[in-house]
This record gives sequence, C-alpha cells and structure tokens, in this order.
Amino acid sequence: MSKNLGNGVGDGVPEQADSDTSSDTSSDPRVKRTRRRLHEALLALSIERGYDAVTVQDVLVRAETARSTFYAHFRDKDDLLLAGFRDRGEPLFSALFDAGDGADPFIGFTRHLFAHIDQNKAFAKAILGTSSAALVIGHLRNIIVIEARRLVGARRAAQGGVLDELSVQFVASTAFNLLTWWIDHDFPLGVDEMSAVCHRFIATGLGRPGEA
Repeated sequence: MSKNLGNGVGDGVPEQADSDTSSDTSSDPRVKRTRRRLHEALLALSIERGYDAVTVQDVLVRAETARSTFYAHFRDKDDLLLAGFRDRGEPLFSALFDAGDGADPFIGFTRHLFAHIDQNKAFAKAILGTSSAALVIGHLRNIIVIEARRLVGARRAAQGGVLDELSVQFVASTAFNLLTWWIDHDFPLGVDEMSAVCHRFIATGLGRPGEA
C-alpha cells in the first residue's frame, strides 16, 4: 500500500462523484474515460515529480476528479498504477510480442520489447527506484515469462523436443535483466543495439551461437 494517500477533500477536488462513473462496469465508456484520466494524471505527475512524491490528492486535482470516484475504482495510487499498466500496457505488449514471427520469433520479441520501453522511457525512469517499482517490475517480468514460455515452447515443438522450463527462465531473465539495466543506466544504447545484444545472448544460451 502506498504511504502517500491524500487527506481530506478540497484543494480544487470536486466533492461529489463526477457523472463519468455512474456505472462501475469496466466496459462502460464513461468508466474507461475516468480511469484513463486518472492514470494519465498519475503518469504526468510521476514524470514531473517522481512517483514517491505524488499523492492521491495530487492526482485528484490534476484529473479534476472526485475523491469518492477515485476510491470507487482504486484502493490507492499503487492500485491505480497497476490498473493502468493492465489496462494499457498489456494490450500493447500482446501486440508487440505477436510481431515475433519467421524462423526466429525471438528477433521480434527482443526488438519490440525494447522499442516499447523506449516509447515510455520517461515514465520508466520515474518509476524505477521508487518504493513501488517492484509492483510494475514484477508484473512486467510475469508478462515476459509468459511470452518466453510461448516462444520456447514453439521452438521446442518445431525441433521435436519438449518445453524446457530452464530455457524459459533463461530467456525471461536475460531480457528482463538487460531491460532493467538499460533503464537504470539511462538508455546508453539504442533500441536496435540493445535488441541485438539481447537476441545474441538468448541465441547463444539456447545453443545457437552462430545466430545473432
């Protein structure tokens, strides 16, 4: 749970729930707009001030949203952060990972993974190293493991073998560790360079040293 919950109503925050959330159904367009507005406010404030410095009160003021509306959807700002990642991050990752095709799907996997983070580098920097970094990082690693399992499984099946969980963990850990190093060191290499390094490490580790 976040320690930075705002206290009280006021400071420009509406006292009544806004009409966008007359229904709490996630498929309701009004609910989607409200959730998006709150998440965008959190992202913008995190980039400006750093995630740990942002309170729920700050988000309410920026999003012009009532406190009752916020708590109808989220427990705290950490919950908002993860919900935003699920609502907007996972569909993007699914689309990016689906781009991995051809003889070696790991090429598409590594390239689009780094490209996606590159497109969101300001937020990645704002979150890394904060008290809630583990929330997003853990969720991101789970997504990478799921995709690595699919790719390794397809490769093993094509070669007549069986799924090797050690290979899955190797692929996921390689991609995840290189990704977090890249963010932590302020993106010293470009997307293509990081993608090539990651793919080379994975290819070598899976017994294909001649591929890059």
